[in-house]
Formats: sequence, structure tokens, C-alpha cells
Amino acid sequence: MVEEKIHIYFVPGLAANPSIFDFIKLPKDTYELHYLEWLIPENPKETIEEYAHRMCAKVIHENIVLIGVSFGGVMVQEMKKILNPKKTIIISSIKNKNEMPSRMHFVKKTSAHKIFPIKAFSNIEKYERYAFGDMLKGRIKLYKKYLSMRDELYLPWAIDTIVNWKQENSDPDILHIHGTKDFIFPIENIKECVKIDGGTHIMILTEAKKITTLLQEMILANTNKIMQIEKTTIKDIKVIAPKIYKDKRGYFMESYNHKLWSEHLETDFVQDNESMSEKGVLRGLHFQKPPYAQAKLVRVIKGSVLDVAVDLRKSSPTFGQHFKILLTAENKKQLFIPAGFAHGFLCLENGTVFAYKCSQYYNSKAEDIIAWNDPDLAIEWGIEQALVSERDAKAQKFSTFKTPF
Repeated sequence: MVEEKIHIYFVPGLAANPSIFDFIKLPKDTYELHYLEWLIPENPKETIEEYAHRMCAKVIHENIVLIGVSFGGVMVQEMKKILNPKKTIIISSIKNKNEMPSRMHFVKKTSAHKIFPIKAFSNIEKYERYAFGDMLKGRIKLYKKYLSMRDELYLPWAIDTIVNWKQENSDPDILHIHGTKDFIFPIENIKECVKIDGGTHIMILTEAKKITTLLQEMILANTNKIMQIEKTTIKDIKVIAPKIYKDKRGYFMESYNHKLWSEHLETDFVQDNESMSEKGVLRGLHFQKPPYAQAKLVRVIKGSVLDVAVDLRKSSPTFGQHFKILLTAENKKQLFIPAGFAHGFLCLENGTVFAYKCSQYYNSKAEDIIAWNDPDLAIEWGIEQALVSERDAKAQKFSTFKTPF
């Protein structure tokens, strides 16, 4: 019995042609590769949704994989809303408008993109003879080879479309590969991606071997996983994004599955806690000393918090450093905090409901506190005053604290 091949449809970057994928070498016995080229817009006001429908008309297979680079990454996300692909992978791109750099927001606000020299770009051969220096000549050679869509209607349409992309929230099913040295979409703005160290915006050419390996891993990985695990800047702290199933009735998700969660967290939980707090309430920084030290899995059911964990492990290279994250009822993210950390959170909305699992039972004799506003910790809470308990207000300073971990 011959297994059916996986059909992959590639969409290149803005103004680029499919030759940018020439260095992506996937096994021909497993994959059938298809390359979509840019279409000329029907008119300057054609919406990205209308354009995506026309691109989808060129797809003739089902259960496909969509892969897009840069603006092509934006386009495949719009195509995903129309098709039902097996996987959608973006490279050197963005998942929502908030991942755009500040300069693009400025361009949008001032309409500066409308003065882009389209004619000069469209007739680059005319300027080639004036180029001097090997670097400039080499760059023009690359432009000629890879940026062949120079239609005077397409270019302003494409630039205007990406600058004005309206997507507010990331699709949790999108898989994202991004370079740490991307100069178009800086990594500082990108959330939840697989990073390629040193990769630039043109890494589809320069890091093709690494990208090829990642693509195969992503395409062949289990498509039914119900959560995504994201490592953080502090070892052992993890951000968990459960998969959310939405329809017209509302949504469903697994907030905890012992078998699956324990595979990644290696922790058994024995107690569930829940609190309700008003805006401006700050609880923390709390921990329990060994042998009653607690690992925690925290999330927000209603409202939002700024959640903070401080590393108290004396042998850790990040001792005294902290990790913070916005947890909301909307993003439904969870934070895993291992034993050996102090934990606290600031409520950002009235009626915020905060829930967390603990790996040890509460023990009042083992409980301890570090001051939430200790200057040595330098945690930027975004407030000067907080509503805290009498006990938290008398918490010890970090400078006098002797860690038991």
C-alpha cells in the first residue's frame, strides 16, 4: 500500500517569487510541493479577505500544509480561515498586528508608506548600471532574482495591506519560526515562536537547512496535542497555552489533564486554591519552605493579573531574578512555577478570580514572604501603591533573606 503524500503549498514574501524556497529540500517520497505566486490585485481597494479567496482557488488538494514567509505568512493565515489545512506554518512573519514593530504603526498612522518609490523598485534594471561597489551590485542581483513581482498595482496594495492588517489575536494553531536577528519584525515583539539563533529576515535563504528540519518536525508532529508549552527566560518556569475549541455556542478546553501535564511538568498536584480580588490588590511574594515547598500551576478564570515569580534557588544562575507575565481570562494561559520560587500577582480588574494548583498542602508554619516592592528585586509592577494584607506589608527584605532552597 502506497501512502498518500503530504501536499505543501508555499507562499513567498512580499513581491518575491517561489525561488526563495529553492533551498528547502524535503523528501519527495513524503511531500508534494506546490508554489503559489502572487496575483495582481483586481483593484487598489481589494481586501485581504477577497485576495485570499482568489489565492485559495489555486489550491486543488485537501488536508494540506500551508507555509508562508513574511507577508506570505500573513496571507496563509487569511487562507487558513477559508480552507481547513492540516497545518499552517509561518516563517519570519507576524501572527497579529501587535507583533508589528513601532515603526510600522508610525507608518500606518502617518500614511508614509504611500510615498514609497514604487516606480524605482519596479524598474530596478534601469538603475543597475549606476550601481557601484560589490555590496550594492550584489544586492541588486538578489532583488532581480527573488523580487520579481514589481507590478505598480501590486506593490502599493501589498504594503498598504500588511501595514493595515487588522488581526487582533493570534490563532493558537499557527506554528511560527522566527530569527533572533530579524530586522523587519524584531524578535522582541514576537510571542510563542520557535527561534533560530542569528536568523535574519532572509533566513529562508541563509538558514534553509535548519528551517527544513524544523518544517519536517512540525508537519509530522502530533496534530491532536491539546496544549503548547513555551520555555521562558528562567529555567523550569513554563507558560502553557491550552488548545481552545470555539464555536457559536462558546468554547471548550482542557484546563488540566494529569497524564499530559505531568509529562511536561513532572509534578503531581494535591490541592486547588481559588481567590477573588479587586483591582489594585496585590498578593505576594509567597512561598513555603522545604520540606513543604510548593510547585504551582496558576491561571485566571475571570479578569486579569500581572503574575510574577522570583527565583530563590541559590545554585541557580538566575537567583534573585524574576519572570512576569500577563494572565487573563481571555488568553487562558497558565504559568507553571516550580518549588524554589516566591510567587505573587497584581489584580488588574475588579472581581478577578485567580485559581492555582499546588504540589504540597498548605502549611502555615512553612509559609514565608518577601516584600513585593523590594528595590533589590526591581520588579516593575506598574503601580506605586497596592492594596496588600497586613502580613504582606510586613514582609522581609530580599537583602536579609537567607534562602532555604
